[in-house]
Amino acid sequence: MPPKKKVKKGPVRFYLDLSPTNAFLELRKVEGKGMGVFTKQELPANTRIVYEGDEIGEKKFKEAEDKHEDTHIVGIKTGVYIDANPKLAPKGTIWWASFMNEPDSKQTANCVMAIETKPTRRMVFVTVKPVPRNTELTVKYGNSYRRIGYRAGKAAPKPAWL
Repeated sequence: MPPKKKVKKGPVRFYLDLSPTNAFLELRKVEGKGMGVFTKQELPANTRIVYEGDEIGEKKFKEAEDKHEDTHIVGIKTGVYIDANPKLAPKGTIWWASFMNEPDSKQTANCVMAIETKPTRRMVFVTVKPVPRNTELTVKYGNSYRRIGYRAGKAAPKPAWL
């Protein structure tokens, strides 16, 4: 009989309502960074914000990289990317994740990036601990991210339950 698979136990997944008028998030101006995503109320650990945008292939990815000074593109599998440039969002829609900034140089992010495979393959930002009300949600985008004029802080440690 094969050994049983260990299941990671952790906080319950909590997916945010991402409508522009949701009760959890708001956009605010952040000095030196443009807009940022802030909490309207405390969020539990394992809160998930889906990285919404247009699905594009390799050709459009290369074109967008050449064209945009400030891109919002993440790869979700080989040759498949999500472009969350806010200028491309349908009218009346906010692609929240595209406004998430990196932490300041002396801070640690409060979210990590993860790929979910069910119900579909997609990128999500996940809070690694409870995040108090009126706090900016931040994530470290990694070493390949093109930073213009700033140094990012530390990545959030990936929790054992993720």
